[in-house]
Amino acid sequence: MVDIHLLVPQIEQAVRQAAILVGAPIYAPRKGGGLNLRTLDELLRDATLTGALSEDITTYLRALLTDARAWNIRNKICHGMADQDSFNMLVADRVLHAALTIALLQEDNHGDGQTSPRVRGCDGPQDC
Repeated sequence: MVDIHLLVPQIEQAVRQAAILVGAPIYAPRKGGGLNLRTLDELLRDATLTGALSEDITTYLRALLTDARAWNIRNKICHGMADQDSFNMLVADRVLHAALTIALLQEDNHGDGQTSPRVRGCDGPQDC
Protein backbone atom coordinates (compact mmCIF):
# COMPACT_ATOMS: atom_id res chain seq x y z
CA MET A 1 0.00 0.00 0.00
CA VAL A 2 3.06 2.22 -0.21
CA ASP A 3 1.83 3.32 -3.62
CA ILE A 4 -0.91 5.35 -1.93
CA HIS A 5 1.66 7.48 -0.10
CA LEU A 6 3.78 7.87 -3.22
CA LEU A 7 1.12 8.48 -5.85
CA VAL A 8 -1.14 10.97 -4.06
CA PRO A 9 1.47 13.80 -4.00
CA GLN A 10 2.46 12.95 -7.58
CA ILE A 11 -1.17 13.25 -8.69
CA GLU A 12 -1.39 16.61 -6.96
CA GLN A 13 1.78 17.81 -8.69
CA ALA A 14 0.48 16.60 -12.08
CA VAL A 15 -2.76 18.56 -11.56
CA ARG A 16 -0.70 21.62 -10.60
CA GLN A 17 1.37 21.25 -13.79
CA ALA A 18 -1.82 20.95 -15.86
CA ALA A 19 -3.09 24.16 -14.22
CA ILE A 20 0.12 25.95 -15.17
CA LEU A 21 -0.20 24.69 -18.73
CA VAL A 22 -3.71 26.09 -19.18
CA GLY A 23 -2.96 29.34 -17.39
CA ALA A 24 -4.95 28.67 -14.23
CA PRO A 25 -3.38 30.39 -11.21
CA ILE A 26 -1.60 28.05 -8.82
CA TYR A 27 -1.05 30.74 -6.18
CA ALA A 28 -3.56 32.63 -4.07
CA PRO A 29 -2.91 35.85 -2.15
CA ARG A 30 -2.14 35.39 1.54
CA LYS A 31 -3.48 37.69 4.23
CA GLY A 32 -0.75 40.10 5.17
CA GLY A 33 0.91 39.80 1.77
CA GLY A 34 2.65 37.09 -0.12
CA LEU A 35 1.27 34.05 -1.85
CA ASN A 36 0.21 30.52 -0.92
CA LEU A 37 -0.14 27.57 -3.24
CA ARG A 38 -3.79 26.95 -4.02
CA THR A 39 -5.08 23.72 -2.56
CA LEU A 40 -5.71 20.72 -4.78
CA ASP A 41 -9.44 21.20 -4.27
CA GLU A 42 -9.22 24.84 -5.37
CA LEU A 43 -7.32 23.79 -8.48
CA LEU A 44 -9.84 21.09 -9.34
CA ARG A 45 -12.69 23.62 -8.99
CA ASP A 46 -10.97 26.17 -11.24
CA ALA A 47 -13.08 26.78 -14.35
CA THR A 48 -10.05 27.02 -16.63
CA LEU A 49 -8.67 23.66 -15.51
CA THR A 50 -12.11 22.04 -15.52
CA GLY A 51 -12.62 23.25 -19.08
CA ALA A 52 -9.34 21.67 -20.16
CA LEU A 53 -9.59 18.37 -18.30
CA SER A 54 -13.39 17.95 -18.38
CA GLU A 55 -15.97 18.19 -15.65
CA ASP A 56 -16.03 14.39 -15.36
CA ILE A 57 -12.31 14.09 -14.61
CA THR A 58 -12.17 16.99 -12.15
CA THR A 59 -15.31 15.81 -10.33
CA TYR A 60 -13.88 12.28 -10.12
CA LEU A 61 -10.56 13.55 -8.74
CA ARG A 62 -12.31 15.82 -6.23
CA ALA A 63 -14.55 12.99 -4.99
CA LEU A 64 -11.59 10.67 -4.69
CA LEU A 65 -8.99 13.04 -3.28
CA THR A 66 -10.41 16.18 -1.63
CA ASP A 67 -14.15 16.07 -0.95
CA ALA A 68 -14.92 15.41 2.72
CA ARG A 69 -18.30 13.97 1.68
CA ALA A 70 -16.56 11.32 -0.41
CA TRP A 71 -13.27 9.39 -0.22
CA ASN A 72 -11.08 12.40 0.66
CA ILE A 73 -7.93 10.29 0.28
CA ARG A 74 -5.49 13.15 -0.25
CA ASN A 75 -6.53 15.02 2.86
CA LYS A 76 -6.67 11.90 5.03
CA ILE A 77 -3.19 10.79 3.92
CA CYS A 78 -1.45 14.16 3.88
CA HIS A 79 -2.93 15.40 7.16
CA GLY A 80 -2.36 12.17 9.09
CA MET A 81 -6.06 11.39 9.49
CA ALA A 82 -5.96 7.97 7.80
CA ASP A 83 -6.21 4.98 10.05
CA GLN A 84 -4.68 1.61 9.19
CA ASP A 85 -7.91 0.41 7.58
CA SER A 86 -7.63 3.23 5.04
CA PHE A 87 -4.71 1.46 3.40
CA ASN A 88 -6.29 -1.37 1.47
CA MET A 89 -6.42 -2.71 -2.06
CA LEU A 90 -9.61 -0.82 -2.91
CA VAL A 91 -8.05 2.54 -2.04
CA ALA A 92 -4.79 1.59 -3.76
CA ASP A 93 -6.75 0.63 -6.87
CA ARG A 94 -8.58 3.98 -6.96
CA VAL A 95 -5.35 5.95 -6.43
CA LEU A 96 -3.64 4.00 -9.19
CA HIS A 97 -6.64 4.62 -11.45
CA ALA A 98 -6.44 8.37 -10.74
CA ALA A 99 -2.71 8.35 -11.52
CA LEU A 100 -3.33 6.52 -14.79
CA THR A 101 -6.10 8.98 -15.67
CA ILE A 102 -3.66 11.86 -15.15
CA ALA A 103 -1.03 9.95 -17.14
CA LEU A 104 -3.39 10.01 -20.13
CA LEU A 105 -3.07 13.78 -20.29
CA GLN A 106 -0.95 15.13 -23.07
CA GLU A 107 -0.15 18.59 -24.33
CA ASP A 108 -2.42 19.67 -27.15
CA ASN A 109 -0.59 22.14 -29.36
CA HIS A 110 -3.09 24.49 -30.97
CA GLY A 111 -0.63 25.76 -33.59
CA ASP A 112 -0.84 29.31 -32.26
CA GLY A 113 1.79 28.93 -29.57
CA GLN A 114 -0.86 27.86 -27.06
CA THR A 115 -0.93 24.45 -25.45
CA SER A 116 -3.38 22.82 -23.11
CA PRO A 117 -3.74 19.40 -21.54
CA ARG A 118 -6.25 17.00 -22.96
CA VAL A 119 -6.96 13.32 -22.48
CA ARG A 120 -5.04 11.28 -25.02
CA GLY A 121 -7.35 9.90 -27.68
CA CYS A 122 -10.21 12.33 -27.03
CA ASP A 123 -11.26 14.79 -29.70
CA GLY A 124 -13.79 16.40 -27.39
CA PRO A 125 -15.95 15.76 -24.31
CA GLN A 126 -18.29 13.54 -26.32
CA ASP A 127 -15.40 11.15 -27.08
CA CYS A 128 -13.95 10.84 -23.58
